[in-house]
Amino acid sequence: MDLTWIFDGLDKPDKTRIGLAKALGRDVSVVSKILSGKRRLAVEDEEIIRNYLEMPYGGSSGGNGISSRVVYNVAFHIVKDKQIKEGDPREFADLFLELCHYLQDQEDAPIDKIVSFEAQRRARRSSQS
Repeated sequence: MDLTWIFDGLDKPDKTRIGLAKALGRDVSVVSKILSGKRRLAVEDEEIIRNYLEMPYGGSSGGNGISSRVVYNVAFHIVKDKQIKEGDPREFADLFLELCHYLQDQEDAPIDKIVSFEAQRRARRSSQS
């Protein structure tokens, strides 16, 4: 994962690793490990980091303003769906992108909305065939 956006944010006046650690409720060593790539950036932490650094979603989130939490939840759900995994990879990619865009304004990606969207999409696809 590209973490340059964090380094860019830390270049702002009054933004420090210590301040970021406090915002995360963790020791500064955790921030150092994240920045050095020794520790994976948790999805839950990205929002806190972006808020502290006053950086909007975009670049390293899902892109197009889609939060990484939405992307993560959609990916987690889709990967567990055998019907999708066994199908055409382009269909998989299309569904993934459609779901992310559909949910981009959601605070989170609730599973019921993902399942509902998928069911509607499959119904549309089968009626078009």
